[in-house]
Amino acid sequence: MALVRRGQVAGGDRCYVGVGERTDVHGRVHPLWVDWEDGRRFLVDKVASARPWRAPGSGSGGTRFVVQVGDRQTQLFYEDPRWFVEQRTQL
Repeated sequence: MALVRRGQVAGGDRCYVGVGERTDVHGRVHPLWVDWEDGRRFLVDKVASARPWRAPGSGSGGTRFVVQVGDRQTQLFYEDPRWFVEQRTQL
């Protein structure tokens, strides 16, 4: 198995998650929490950035959020209508 590095996202490296979200008056989506597949819920403490994102080679895209969850910063991707995070595997 290969190590998935930050920013490297391809079709097989996605882990789809449930996300509580809020849409502001300008139509921008803001993630509030992430529901993991095992039932755990992680609150999004802060959105550090939100930028347009395109998957290399596939043409799909959406928005890449850099979020603070507790003491960790991670990436959360939004491809309307679904949310996903990078699936990280170890060697």
